[in-house]
Amino acid sequence: MEEAVKKLKILEKKNILLLMHHNADIDALASAWVLKNYFSLKNNVTIATCESLAKQTKKLLNIINEEIVKDPDCSAYDFIIVVDTSSYEQVKTAKNLKINAIIDHHEKGDLKAEIEIIDKNAKATACIVYEIMKEFGYELSEIEKKVLLAGIVSDTAHLRFADKNTFKIISELIGNFSFGEVLNLIAVEEDVSDRIATLKAAKRMELYKFNELIVAFSKLGSHEAIAARNLVKLGVDIAIVMTKKDNELRISSRGKEKILAKGINLAEIFKKVGEFIQGSGGGHDLAGSANGKVKPYEIVRNFILKELSKKLGKWKKIKV
Repeated sequence: MEEAVKKLKILEKKNILLLMHHNADIDALASAWVLKNYFSLKNNVTIATCESLAKQTKKLLNIINEEIVKDPDCSAYDFIIVVDTSSYEQVKTAKNLKINAIIDHHEKGDLKAEIEIIDKNAKATACIVYEIMKEFGYELSEIEKKVLLAGIVSDTAHLRFADKNTFKIISELIGNFSFGEVLNLIAVEEDVSDRIATLKAAKRMELYKFNELIVAFSKLGSHEAIAARNLVKLGVDIAIVMTKKDNELRISSRGKEKILAKGINLAEIFKKVGEFIQGSGGGHDLAGSANGKVKPYEIVRNFILKELSKKLGKWKKIKV
């Protein structure tokens, strides 16, 4: 990491693009925004997203009063840094894609760059960006500290998945503000479309039992990540929701912490799923995703069941 940080630190008089993944989350924006503030001292810097922003991210965008570009043309920039992903499927709508650097905390994907700062043990990309700022000797403002904390809190499910190092970083970032102010940055109520998507997913779900673990599959037209998260809240141990958009298949999964004791890592499973659907996949141990070419729902479901059975053994379908 040290050599990679040195290469970034000396950038000047460049036209830099900070490229976030599609449906960019709070961690991606928080990380990109703080990076922009540093690099803007000696460079011209733009933040961009692919396709869209998550709803919570739009709120943060308004608070920090930042402008971003959608689906940028990378040929207009001298230096492109991909933030919070290393998967091609997550940034493929960017035109003339070229990559000089990657800063990410997910499992290594199929993107490659001369400068790669990837730490899959970090609980958020904001944690990595904080460490980079320390190496740069950059003094964070109160609002920058608060925004990085928002990224960390959001990506750790309100600290549920935070570890010792995460709490160390949090203790160093806490400034002259309350933790409630950080939570306010990321607090967004689910709208009607989110709730309808969850209800549709619940109505359409198929349930499978691996001993005491319950796995749910469902399919929607959109909102797959929110639906998967809420199906876990309803009581399943692993939720997998698929959507089709044009000729692309998108799959989101969420799991309860107890699946880790069974050897299940959703990032590892969905990396294989991404390859199976001729795309890419990855994520976190309790939140995997994959994007690729459309295949029949049943074929993809059966592939995932077989991957789960390697750790969990035989399954049986539950009638609902």
